[in-house]
Amino acid sequence: TGLSIIDQTAVATRMLIDSSGNVGIGTNNPASILHIEGNTNGYNTSPLLYFGSTSTANAGVRDWAIGPADSAYGNFHIFRGASTGASPIGTAGTVFTIDNAGQVGLGGLGYFAPAAPLHINSSNNQHILLSGSASPYIRWQEGSTNKAYIQWNAGGWLDLVNEEVS
Repeated sequence: TGLSIIDQTAVATRMLIDSSGNVGIGTNNPASILHIEGNTNGYNTSPLLYFGSTSTANAGVRDWAIGPADSAYGNFHIFRGASTGASPIGTAGTVFTIDNAGQVGLGGLGYFAPAAPLHINSSNNQHILLSGSASPYIRWQEGSTNKAYIQWNAGGWLDLVNEEVS
């Protein structure tokens, strides 16, 4: 029960609003307020959200897309167009990936398979930027126990601190 938009040529429901107000695109049984479903084996059938811009005010304007689409199966991506008005969809536009094991790949332009829980791929020497008004640091923990940290201190020194030593 609800409102359906039907493609009479393909004899298929393309969108449905059920009696609870849930919207289904590609599904007749929406499980949430907005449920988009499609075949993730190809970019043209995947349930992607596409954010396009008609602006030409700046050469930095890009179209973006998000969703699960690739031949690696089970991955989720954020895609960016290479130039103003260019489609972001495809392996060349991948800038962020969460793979089917939960590993995160960030950076570059083009798909790469994350090889660690956080894998940053960059073509320049600035891979991670820590910024703050106080001394920024990277901390290692085992469970909830602090083990060590690297910190740039206010005196201009890089400290490597082993927190297991008293």
